[in-house]
Amino acid sequence: MNTRCIAVPPGAGVVKLSGNIGRTRAFTRLIVALVLGSFLMVQAEEPDSKYMRSYYAIEKADALAKKGQTDEAKTKYLEAQKVLKDIKAISPTWNSKAVSYRLNYVTERIETLSKPPVPAEVEGTEDANATVGSGAKAPGADVKLLSAGNEPRKALRLAPKAGDKQKAEMTLQMSMGTSGGEMMKIPAIKLALEVETKSVTPEGDISTEVLIEDVTLDAEGAAPQMAEAMKATFGTVKGMVIANTLSDRGATKKVEVRFPPGADPAARQSMEQMKDSFMNAQVVLPEEAVGPDAKWEVSQKLKTQGMTIDQKVTQHLVTVEESVLTIESMIEQSAANQKVANPAMPQLKMDLTKLTGASKGQVIVDLSKMLPTTATIEGGAEMLMSAGPQTMTMKTEVNIKIEAK
Repeated sequence: MNTRCIAVPPGAGVVKLSGNIGRTRAFTRLIVALVLGSFLMVQAEEPDSKYMRSYYAIEKADALAKKGQTDEAKTKYLEAQKVLKDIKAISPTWNSKAVSYRLNYVTERIETLSKPPVPAEVEGTEDANATVGSGAKAPGADVKLLSAGNEPRKALRLAPKAGDKQKAEMTLQMSMGTSGGEMMKIPAIKLALEVETKSVTPEGDISTEVLIEDVTLDAEGAAPQMAEAMKATFGTVKGMVIANTLSDRGATKKVEVRFPPGADPAARQSMEQMKDSFMNAQVVLPEEAVGPDAKWEVSQKLKTQGMTIDQKVTQHLVTVEESVLTIESMIEQSAANQKVANPAMPQLKMDLTKLTGASKGQVIVDLSKMLPTTATIEGGAEMLMSAGPQTMTMKTEVNIKIEAK
């Protein structure tokens, strides 16, 4: 986890902050992808007795499955499957995307529980629960030095020590809505993170692992259905490990994700969709020596949430005190005319007509560490999207705070 940049993906508030926050940015993108998936699912879940009956049956089945009560879980999944099939047969146009998504989920769970059990010596091992990203070297961003700043100048490089461990808390608060409509508050997500620097090569390559120690939600002021959907998804993120290798300037070379046993399929699917973000969205420090008041521009194409985004980040090095930097960032993102497949609801095909995003942030970092001392980010985005004949403008607002512990 290169802690040099934070980014929130398009469609869920586009925010990116460069400093010493790189892989925190990548994980944040995953988190918001899951939020967006939950948001879209909840939007589809209009009040209806049959649908809510299937929803609670699935919740119960998931809980039973986690306890190892396979037969009981399968019975509840079958119950939900029957209700969903009834809805599809009797009211085929009623929230068809949500019904199809839930139906596919319970069918997958029934098939999984119907298979012979995995031998005890294999079940729950890293290999059984791992998803490994490509080892190919990530394409570099276009870094342009705008001003070298004042003397004294020096080359900025990450310099953590192998074995270093740090803890931090990340809080993500979001609101979503449509143009002209009321913004919906999303439950605040608080993540307890532990980052360990595994190794540092003589060439400067840094290998790190980030453990998601805990996830909590603050649902005050949020819609109850939204809170329930998010609890079901985020409850399985605890224990996830993100490992990566990056250069001392922050260029990502390899990413690996290990899921905990019983991870929610929606979380797994979102993570699969987010692999390109880990590989393509690296932000690098300039090659040249710089000093206070230096500015540089990072331009790149990001692939996230099924979209290709053009991004420009202007970074301002406000102060340098030995290895401690204060950096301010201004971020612009745009995209147009492309098809989007939401990872949480793959059956829902959407067209993105236009996306614009802007954000700003400040971070205080120590180049000898992999987490910032503090970081704050705020911004938002607006997307014009269509699904078939329906067109809507989605607006998002995001506020992120990180504090090292």
